[in-house]
Amino acid sequence: MAEIEIIGKDRAEELHEFAHPIWTEVFGPMIAGGEAETERIFESWQSADSIRRAMDDGFVYGYLIDGGRKAGYLAARVEGEKLFISKCYLVKDERGKGLGSEMIGKMLEYGKEHGCTSAYLHVNTRNLRAIDAYERNEFRKQYREISYLGDGFSTDDYIMSREIRCSYRPCPRRSGRGDGIPSMSSSSPATPTSIRRTTERPSSATG
Repeated sequence: MAEIEIIGKDRAEELHEFAHPIWTEVFGPMIAGGEAETERIFESWQSADSIRRAMDDGFVYGYLIDGGRKAGYLAARVEGEKLFISKCYLVKDERGKGLGSEMIGKMLEYGKEHGCTSAYLHVNTRNLRAIDAYERNEFRKQYREISYLGDGFSTDDYIMSREIRCSYRPCPRRSGRGDGIPSMSSSSPATPTSIRRTTERPSSATG
């Protein structure tokens, strides 16, 4: 079973470098401004300083570790009785193995342990594979949100949510279907020990 390795601000630069190829591969085709605009947005949203500020604002960041490899990364924040899932990404070669479902399950367990009764997330309206994956894991569209960020750039997202019940069971992945972010399939429910914090030196493996 994969594990979540929670990291601190001292590893923000490492996470920034790990996230770059994942983020640009996923969002590059969705950004009208091409490679230059994709890089600008990434450096604005996923810079080491942005990650540190988010941690100061209550977000927990971590890696999904599978077989000693970094298979993906995540970020979430407890907001009263709600869990905000901000990041849930897998390395391209790790998709389709059920790891995305494990990551979602572990975050929902984390929310449940901290008193959350529901979880929500934002997903780009053009990311159809991700939307399908989240829906198969019982997330439902609540509304559409368009945010204008300046410099001619805007985001166009669905806000999706689901309840966190006493026992989380992810929905099985339909065979033969592609993956967006994340990859979803059946997995065992997470336990409180599935999320761990570490101060050890990062592995050289990047998934």
